[in-house]
Amino acid sequence: MSEDTMKHDEIRERLHEYADGELDAAAAAAVAEHLAECSECRAVLDAWKRLSQNLFQALPAPEEAFVGRVMARIAEEELELDRAPSSGGWWLVPAFAAAAVVSLMWWPGQTSAAEDPLSDETAWELSAQPTQAEDVLDVAAGERP
Repeated sequence: MSEDTMKHDEIRERLHEYADGELDAAAAAAVAEHLAECSECRAVLDAWKRLSQNLFQALPAPEEAFVGRVMARIAEEELELDRAPSSGGWWLVPAFAAAAVVSLMWWPGQTSAAEDPLSDETAWELSAQPTQAEDVLDVAAGERP
């Protein structure tokens, strides 16, 4: 890509900044110099200015009658909300929370006593055997050598 093409592409990308007055003096002077020689960039700048004017032009103010109707409708809606009975659904939040906790307790991962390796019978057998902690306590108490 030639230096002129590079300069052309760089300037073309900055035309919107030029049009909006956002460039510093040196950059604005370089763009103005390029625009004096490049009809393509002048056309792009003109199109940008027309688009900008159309987009940012002041919109006409709405009619007073329209504003009055909108404000009256807002007041009516506020009155209706004030008169509406409360739903009384305050209790739903704790009820759903409790249901979620209960459902998590019986999630499909739960096993029956027959499948559970630590069923009641196994737990009973394990509890009958002394634990290491009990052995340590017995030794500390002098009950075992």
